[in-house]
Amino acid sequence: MEMLELLSDNLEEVGVTLHLAEVKGPVMDKLKETTFYKRMKGEIFFTTDIAFRTLTKMIDS
Repeated sequence: MEMLELLSDNLEEVGVTLHLAEVKGPVMDKLKETTFYKRMKGEIFFTTDIAFRTLTKMIDS
């Protein structure tokens, strides 16, 4: 979890938002218990396809 927090913080410093996709049930359950989850500014998508389509629309608009 520390690696995700560090990655997210480093990306945020340069104006990039971290999004996640394909996070499975048990991992998601653990993730929801963390400070990282509460501070996370990006979205968590069910599939990579949904993430790609959603984020592409955000960029295009």
